[in-house]
Amino acid sequence: MRAVTFDRFGDPDVLHVSQIPGPPPPRPGQVLVEVGAAGVNPLDAALRAGRLAPLLGRHFPMVPGNDAAGTVLAVGDGVSGIEVGQRVHGLFDAAARPARHGFATPGTYAQLALTRASALATVPDRMEVVTAAAIPVAGLTAYQVLVRKARVEPGSSVLVIGASGGVGTFATQIAAALGADVTGVAGGHRTERVRALGARRVIDHHDTDVAGLTERFDLVYDVSGRFSHRQLRRLVAPGGLAVANLGPSVAAFSPALRHPERRFGRHGFAWVSPDGRDLAALDRMVETGDVTPCIDDVLPLEEAPAAHRRVEAGGTFGKLVLAMDGSRSAADL
Repeated sequence: MRAVTFDRFGDPDVLHVSQIPGPPPPRPGQVLVEVGAAGVNPLDAALRAGRLAPLLGRHFPMVPGNDAAGTVLAVGDGVSGIEVGQRVHGLFDAAARPARHGFATPGTYAQLALTRASALATVPDRMEVVTAAAIPVAGLTAYQVLVRKARVEPGSSVLVIGASGGVGTFATQIAAALGADVTGVAGGHRTERVRALGARRVIDHHDTDVAGLTERFDLVYDVSGRFSHRQLRRLVAPGGLAVANLGPSVAAFSPALRHPERRFGRHGFAWVSPDGRDLAALDRMVETGDVTPCIDDVLPLEEAPAAHRRVEAGGTFGKLVLAMDGSRSAADL
């Protein structure tokens, strides 16, 4: 099968399209999917650069990616509710059971991919495959922080730092849909686009020292992962919560990665779980129009190196997606 692989850790140029053997038949509880599109995420770049090697190993060739949408080709024993021919999407995890460190086994930059059935949700009839591929990792991360961890409710004050990226655009919209008073942090021309997502107030981080804000919030969600927990706690109202995504230097978080249940008082890291039920709930928010996946660009598989460069450089609004057939669609952006 065609897949994006890399044979050593390094910069985006180590990525290349090659022919590799396809996955084995699905084991009990697993599903084999023909991938139509795969989302691109910062952790894909961290994997390629070797920053996740202590956790995910050095088994080359590696295939990046956990976001995917496509068509079911085969199901293993014990799988119910998912049938051959259905369109599905999810945060794919090829491992038979969840790893203790919390990271899913990658492999979706490919024509075929395996995952546990519990990670999948059926794609709504009117949703394009490119849109479906953009949702799982970023959307579930935001949904699980806001709904599962912080339990945001109407009237909650929420600060989203990094509101214009993949997770941030979802977090801003989900928080607004839950009735929260949302303040977003973004830069330059992206500030007005964040406001259009439902943020009542948008702070341009080029002009404002975010860590020095005097306002306090019920939830401070640092999607960028660039602020220390001490800085974030200063922004939290009494009884509130600070949550941070893993930052650019993933290795610095190795103690927490090995113990994902570890928290810092009431504060902690954002840990996303492959959960088809949560994804289905998020899909319903998309269907009702409360949430619109923001897709910055759709690229062919061969442009995976360019996609990684753009993710690492920052500045995209929402998600980048790789289309297996090279088509753009998603209303041509």
